[in-house]
Amino acid sequence: MGYEQREVSMKVTDKILSLPPYISTAWKNIVSLQMENRPFGHVLIIELTTGNKVEVPNLDGRTIEK
Repeated sequence: MGYEQREVSMKVTDKILSLPPYISTAWKNIVSLQMENRPFGHVLIIELTTGNKVEVPNLDGRTIEK
């Protein structure tokens, strides 16, 4: 089963990272950002200071470059 790539309405400032509906948080809560290539597309993995990980799937190339 394939997944559509979508344009995520994101906001990135020096204080926050917002990728609705997946996450909106202050940078102080983020430990790392990683990209993974998966069969259905790119996935951004955001590791938080709590130890939780948030996956943002199906990002298109324009969004990743931003």
